[in-house]
Amino acid sequence: METIDAKACPQDSPELLLAGLLQYLSQNSLLSHWYRIWDRSDDYPASEVRRLTNEDELHKIDQLNKMSLQNFVGIEHDHWIWLLKSYKLVKENTDGDISFTTEDKWKEFLREYDIDAEVEAANCLRTNKRRYIRLGLKTDNWHESAPLQARKNKFSPPRCPNIGVIGRRLNKDLQFRIEEERNDEEDDWGDTGINDTDVDISDDANSNECADECTDKYVAECADTGEAATAKPCASAHHPFPLLQCYGLADLDLSDETDCNRFKRILGEMVAKQQQHTKEKNVVEYFQLAQNKSTTAVAVRPHKSDDAFQSYHRGNPYLKDAVRCLDKDVKVGALRLSGNLAKHHKDEFIDAANASGVAVTGVLNATESAALYTEAELGDEQWNTIMRHLRNKFDAKIACSLLDLKRKCYEGYTMPRVKVIYHRAGQKDEEKIKAEYQDIKAEFKKAVETLLRVNRLKNRKQVKRIRLIIGGDHGQGAFRLGFRVLIDTEGGKSPMCKTINIATVYCKKEVGAILESTVIDWLAEDLKQIHDNPLHLLNLDGRAVCCFECDMDNLDDVLLEPIQVEQLIAGDLAWECFCLGKEGAANSWCIYCMLGPQQWSIPNHDRGQCWTMEDLNEMADSDKKGAKRMGVKRRSYFPWIPLKNYILPILHLCIGLGNDVIDYFGFLVEWRLTKLSDEEKRWKNRVDELNVLIPNQRKVVNDWKAGNHGKRRTALMALRRTRAPSNGGNGLNHDEVDELAALDATFEAMGKLRDTLIAERKSLNTKIDAKHEERRRPPEGVQKTWYLEMERIYRNHNVKREDYHKRKFQGRPLKKIMQKAEAIFTDAKTMLREFKDDSVADIDAKIDETCDEIISLLRSWGEVFHIFYTKKPSAEDKDKFKNDMADAVAKHRALRAKVDDNNDTPKLHCAEDHGLEAIENHPDLSLCIEEWVEQFHQTERKKVEAKCKFEKDPEKHAQLAARKRAGMNNADIMAQCRDTKRPRRGPYKKR
Repeated sequence: METIDAKACPQDSPELLLAGLLQYLSQNSLLSHWYRIWDRSDDYPASEVRRLTNEDELHKIDQLNKMSLQNFVGIEHDHWIWLLKSYKLVKENTDGDISFTTEDKWKEFLREYDIDAEVEAANCLRTNKRRYIRLGLKTDNWHESAPLQARKNKFSPPRCPNIGVIGRRLNKDLQFRIEEERNDEEDDWGDTGINDTDVDISDDANSNECADECTDKYVAECADTGEAATAKPCASAHHPFPLLQCYGLADLDLSDETDCNRFKRILGEMVAKQQQHTKEKNVVEYFQLAQNKSTTAVAVRPHKSDDAFQSYHRGNPYLKDAVRCLDKDVKVGALRLSGNLAKHHKDEFIDAANASGVAVTGVLNATESAALYTEAELGDEQWNTIMRHLRNKFDAKIACSLLDLKRKCYEGYTMPRVKVIYHRAGQKDEEKIKAEYQDIKAEFKKAVETLLRVNRLKNRKQVKRIRLIIGGDHGQGAFRLGFRVLIDTEGGKSPMCKTINIATVYCKKEVGAILESTVIDWLAEDLKQIHDNPLHLLNLDGRAVCCFECDMDNLDDVLLEPIQVEQLIAGDLAWECFCLGKEGAANSWCIYCMLGPQQWSIPNHDRGQCWTMEDLNEMADSDKKGAKRMGVKRRSYFPWIPLKNYILPILHLCIGLGNDVIDYFGFLVEWRLTKLSDEEKRWKNRVDELNVLIPNQRKVVNDWKAGNHGKRRTALMALRRTRAPSNGGNGLNHDEVDELAALDATFEAMGKLRDTLIAERKSLNTKIDAKHEERRRPPEGVQKTWYLEMERIYRNHNVKREDYHKRKFQGRPLKKIMQKAEAIFTDAKTMLREFKDDSVADIDAKIDETCDEIISLLRSWGEVFHIFYTKKPSAEDKDKFKNDMADAVAKHRALRAKVDDNNDTPKLHCAEDHGLEAIENHPDLSLCIEEWVEQFHQTERKKVEAKCKFEKDPEKHAQLAARKRAGMNNADIMAQCRDTKRPRRGPYKKR
């Protein structure tokens, strides 16, 4: 195809200019090169910005600017963009930002004009993605991409003959074309006048006739007086428009459409004549009659849309002329105009400023101030300090007063109930107990309203289910009671949830008697009302409102069915046992079924009969005693909550079972694998002997009691009580007394031997524990023990052991240990070889066997708890859970058998027998388990109790704490916090 010469392009074909330029570069450049297609403003930062930018970034910018195509050719930016837009290769938005159209459009353009070029989007030097075009002859060393060219420091374009001359000519031609196009787009002054309005004006002939009539009249008057016909005021100097009178225009009736249009025509021609002289497009100079001095007017044009305004104003910025005309100093003019807009159009001024990227805001109202105060967890002094600095910076009021802010935070808080009691446990000193409680019914309604409002849910039909989970736990000096709301919606992926604390009992230990005397009756009363009264969701003036049926005056106004709130209990086993009336029975009896430790420890045992509320209440009312009561001490506090709604404490199962495995590992390392002193070896061997002797001696005692001698002794003791003098008897005869004495001596001797053995084992274990403690905290000079090295391995894998709870691992560290079991205990193998006991046969193999056994068991438990925490597990997950649970329990029992002969723990039994049942009853089990209860100890202590500790009066302390919680759970404040987290103007651009 014949080469297109830019100089020979027809004047009405701008795309041919572009095609000719690109083809010239492609065929005449000595080497192939990648050029940046167009530049942006941030490619050439101002001097102030350059001073704030680091040297590496500036070097990148300067290097990449060498690849600019428009700089290489020498075309101005606006001309180049106009040329690219002429063929719709780029597009421009309302903010003036240039963007790529489509890659297909470029390919079509290059193919149409047979240009050997390639276009790509690339990140050169790890900067923002830009568009590049390859032009020039492909030689042996041409670069396949722009980043590859940049990495080889090939930024400067190759030589191209006469490109500078072509660029200058093209620049002039484009300047002419752009001005011509703008003149065609602009309305002529003679057609519009000062203000463009759509009116029907007379044609040119009529306008000329009008002008001729005025001129002829004036010339005739001058001929009569013999004066020259020049423009001068007429004799009637007192007339308000003397010049118009001289030209015969003063008597025009502007209320007449014809006269009005003629007047506008004349005025438009006069303005156009002046602008032809001044070269101004918008500014008109005229004499102000009252002051008799020159002033200016600026033509302001109406536009049909904001896009039309932006497009026109880029070519003809008449608002800039308005600012310039307000004062010789442009800054003063801009200040006057913006000040007027801020005063008379405040909201529009702020919206426009924010839309343009300028940080302008009004005064923070009470809700906005409260949201900032609450989410940032500020104190009063911190708030006042921040406001003082902001007021100094902006020299204006920034936010509402602290008093209004506090009123918003405390708005609608629930008045707490307070009780102070004194409690004595055994022989300990009397303890002062302070209890604070807020009505759970009121707090629950506000929580539901908050969730509906924050999530903008106004349609009652979308709400399918509402659950109320009550949870309690003792920690950090107090028992904290709270609830979680779960709202299932139609089409929602997961329930909406919110957690609130409602009660705090300050006590050293969780004791059922303390809870019975303080908050449990209040809680039971409120929960009973929630159970008996369905919840109605109403929409009042666009705001979601909740109301229980007992609080409604007229039920006839209700159009939709109410919702029955489902209640559940979550927490550790001790709290759930207390709620069921089985306080203190968590270690002796299962809370879900009627099995005890001896029954559930048998492998492959039959599942026990599950409790029901009727069975529990029947047992509570019966006269059975001891073990026959199966741990039941009283009726359940919440008999309307079925036992299936008592959530299996997954977190505590994970903590208990995981720490059991770690403790088993420590026992095996201490007793079987590492070096011990001769003294410790003697202690260990003796303890091993005692572990055999004590069960045997216990069996001897039990067999003797169950035998004839034991039964005879029991009978004689009963006979002695019957014949006691207090009962009117004469007591035992001499033979019976001697026989009972001999039997007592035999029994005491056997029991004394048993007790002696137990005491000896306890003493030896105390000494052994002291030695273990030395290895955990060795004396000065001892740098390495196996325990310290194992702790380093844990820390290397980001697993931390807390100093409280007897240095047991908590939930998150144990989950990490289960995930990283292989890596952790593989490192342990290498470490243990440094401390191994060489006197043990095949010690290396035993170390590997022990670590592998721990790895396998932790992996199995990890699989089990992974399904526990899975949202809505499938049928395949449940089948896998059965197999994983059976595998984990079998391995756990096998490992424990190497350590002791104790029964299974209640946590192992609950996981084995009731884990699958919990998953089936609650598919979203992960949202119900007690982790949110444990978090109360951190959130309440930090956000509420720490800010109220200065208040010693129980009543005032409770009110202050309730107000703090109200601010944290206020619907308006939470909605405001949610809105602040949404992106406003998209991601920030790199500069």
